[in-house]
Amino acid sequence: MPFDHRWTVICKESSLDQETNNISLFKVLEQLNVNLNKEDFAKLKGLKPGQSIGVPLEFEVVTVWDKKGKKEESANVRVMIFDPNGKELASNDHLIKLQADKRRLRVNNKIKGFPLTVSGDYVLVVKLMEKGAGEYKPVVHYPIEVTITQSPGS
Repeated sequence: MPFDHRWTVICKESSLDQETNNISLFKVLEQLNVNLNKEDFAKLKGLKPGQSIGVPLEFEVVTVWDKKGKKEESANVRVMIFDPNGKELASNDHLIKLQADKRRLRVNNKIKGFPLTVSGDYVLVVKLMEKGAGEYKPVVHYPIEVTITQSPGS
């Protein structure tokens, strides 16, 4: 296995120091409190199986990978969001490539919108499929506690 998962963090925003190449993560996302207006709350309660509503939340999924060995390596990564009932709500695939002279790779996925179905524990899953593997293997499960309420007076 040429890649090792070092860490994954979900945050509202990040900043990269140009001098040191260190990253600062701001507003790390552990829980999400969503207040919906009356109309959107009614839509949520009336969802049919397989449906979700999106809230306009921008966030970043920052993942760091280490490479074993000295040659260039690449792999496919899939980031998935599951609701509390285990239903997959969204996924994003991308290729990561680590050059021969690099030991570590930081990937910053900027995501716009968060799909909702019910209150509860959502899970963001990061999976890796290395060259020749044929299937994705989960490397991290990141829980996000989501509480959905109706805004008072809406």
